[in-house]
Amino acid sequence: MAGPYSENFAIGSIFYSFTCGNYPYAPEAYDVPTLIHSIEDGIISVCWHGGYATVAGLEQVFGDMMDGTEWYLFPADADEWVAQHQDEYAT
Repeated sequence: MAGPYSENFAIGSIFYSFTCGNYPYAPEAYDVPTLIHSIEDGIISVCWHGGYATVAGLEQVFGDMMDGTEWYLFPADADEWVAQHQDEYAT
């Protein structure tokens, strides 16, 4: 059922992939690192356990992590990266 819990889980999983250097649904096998109690791992754990009542609350946590800027957005060359990889991940 869609809602804050499922969205938190999805965002936490993607954040986990970013912090561990693994792409979601990567076709290659890799060892999954455990959460090591970093700030990022704490956020991931809260996401996976449905601890944020709203996605907006999670957004605020991300904004508070650094200087309040949207540091987690893709860099300006994202379009170039997507163009290079779109065939690889096409469905």
